[in-house]
Amino acid sequence: MLISQKIDKGTYFTPFPSTKPEQVEKLIRITRDSLRKEFEKTHILKKARQRLVVRIEAEDSPIIFKLFPLRKITSRLRHKKFAHREFLNYLKASELEILTPACFGLIEQRKFGLVYRSGIILNDISNASNVLNMSQSTPYELAAEKCLPALSLLYNKGAHHLDAREENILLTEKEWFIIDWQYAKFVSPREEWLLEHLAAFFIKKAPNPEQESLTGNWLRKLHASSDHHLDFELFHSRVLRLLLKHQGMRARKNLRPC
Repeated sequence: MLISQKIDKGTYFTPFPSTKPEQVEKLIRITRDSLRKEFEKTHILKKARQRLVVRIEAEDSPIIFKLFPLRKITSRLRHKKFAHREFLNYLKASELEILTPACFGLIEQRKFGLVYRSGIILNDISNASNVLNMSQSTPYELAAEKCLPALSLLYNKGAHHLDAREENILLTEKEWFIIDWQYAKFVSPREEWLLEHLAAFFIKKAPNPEQESLTGNWLRKLHASSDHHLDFELFHSRVLRLLLKHQGMRARKNLRPC
């Protein structure tokens, strides 16, 4: 059961179930101080219209705050589609034993009963890389093969990530981690068409010069490692068909067999 606690005026913190009590105390202290100072001493990793990702040098190790400033009244009325949803999706991914950075908790700031800023706190994987960075020293297709176990596991666990591109699969020498779970959906049991969509989206988000190479041996290896019931030729043709389609976020949220 998730229990939220008030940590400051209008600010609430919900710890991730696996977060230890001593960690909770430290996180509350860091969160309270950071919010009061409006994240003055931080390193901005990503800044978008409705998303801010920062790294904070905490007491003994850095942590990541992924924040959603909800400026519009419509966003505040639908606040659960932002950090709240991503927090629950990290929880579901953890239950399915999908590797992600450790999620420590959910933050919500409220004024007049409405959430005007929310966020999640994550472990910082500072030694991780991604396919694009690795491709500076090795062929892109070989670097992309390190993402095959992650895509295969998403498929076999029935996890439709919706944004499983190379930049959201972080790689270390021995492990991989999947980040950015805000839009994820889960289907149980797994749907066979899910692998086609995961493959097509990953290929489509690769640099243009590399996309064609991924439709060959890379795609065959993904098919072979995923226990897919279709033969490769049919699977291959379905992926190519998907690559010709333009699919916005709304379309990807309501997927159906190719």
